[in-house]
Amino acid sequence: MTTLPVCLLNVIAIYNMILDSFVLFWSMLILAFLLIIIGFIYLSYWLPKRFGYKRTGLWLAVTLTAFFISTIIYFIYEDEFFSKNDAKKKLNEHQIELRNDFTIISNSSGGIRDYMHQFTLGISDEDKNLIIEKITNADNFQPGLEDKYVLSSRVDRYSEVDTFFTANYKTANGFVHEHFRPHNIGTAPDFTVITILERDNKLIYEYIID
Repeated sequence: MTTLPVCLLNVIAIYNMILDSFVLFWSMLILAFLLIIIGFIYLSYWLPKRFGYKRTGLWLAVTLTAFFISTIIYFIYEDEFFSKNDAKKKLNEHQIELRNDFTIISNSSGGIRDYMHQFTLGISDEDKNLIIEKITNADNFQPGLEDKYVLSSRVDRYSEVDTFFTANYKTANGFVHEHFRPHNIGTAPDFTVITILERDNKLIYEYIID
């Protein structure tokens, strides 16, 4: 029977400690947030009641409770509320317009420290060709790359001025547009990758804050 090296055991122990601390931190943060909400709702009832407006306090408490519950439900099921208009707005930010009807094949988002939003659309031949034409007509278009360019690893992560970088290229899988916007030190940059599959009428959108 083989045993793990001491250094590896130490690394595993440190990792477990960090993970436990991370879970504990977010558990305490969520608990504190819930206590603040409950306290706020209670005060919205208690203060009017103290001054003789019990019915008003009850109305405020019920309204705030409904508001906070609906907000929490929205964030939990945010992906289910994602619509075609939301997809269009995301693409319009990169001057990409869908002229024909399309379908939302998948949509997912999440992350605490690193946030990612990804969705896949089924698009028409016309829209596919128009987007490919936009990518290939870009001044910085690069044909025949073996893999993704990954613009975020080729430019500075932070910038004191409002600027952005783009890359347009073709890989074996399809045509890709990348958009990277750095921010001031302390604020994570935004990285967007839009891929048009060559062998399928699918658009893949990936948005990452890392």
